[in-house]
Amino acid sequence: MPNAILFDIDGTLVDSNNFHVLAWAEAFHAAGHDFRLRQLHDQVGKGADNYVRALLPDLPGSEADRLGDEHGRLFRKHYLHRVKPFPHARDLLARCKGEGLRVFLASSASKSEVEHHLGLLDARDLVDGFVAADDVAHSKPCPDIFAAALDKAGVGPDQALVVGDTPYDIEAATKVGVRSVAVRSGLFADETLEGAIAIYDDVADILARFNDSPLARG
Repeated sequence: MPNAILFDIDGTLVDSNNFHVLAWAEAFHAAGHDFRLRQLHDQVGKGADNYVRALLPDLPGSEADRLGDEHGRLFRKHYLHRVKPFPHARDLLARCKGEGLRVFLASSASKSEVEHHLGLLDARDLVDGFVAADDVAHSKPCPDIFAAALDKAGVGPDQALVVGDTPYDIEAATKVGVRSVAVRSGLFADETLEGAIAIYDDVADILARFNDSPLARG
């Protein structure tokens, strides 16, 4: 039975993955690198440090940093205002809180974006804390973000559960010893979510079946 739930945000609580793909496509194109949208989507869930390296492993660090900064600028300018919460995202956070669980957000997004999404979800009173990419040395699929969230929550890996939408959430959670539940709302195929102890369509599906889900405290 978990004592804390560590929620990913993009693709899990808010519908933003495709907007990130478009911002990455623009940033790469402007720098002279073109990728298919599917290639770009397949890396969503990683922070800029690992995202750029996955697609352009030989790119100098300074250029990779500039690409990451440009993606963030384009996303905030053109897409952030278009992001919407998934149906019943706030309701699931409220249900977890009402069950006595500690609720933390653990995201590869920047701190400013996490703050924005907290307001979008109207969830400041439901979330006990969050960890963003700014808070750690390496983003997902490195374990740093979930390790930091565990520290903030004051619980061990066996007392927590991750909810995320990408293979990188599962990989990062596994590296730190936390079980994970996956949602399909990030548009990753089930076979890529191997390692999750359960897969749901979206957060509304988890909420509808909460009592029988791994999130329930019994």
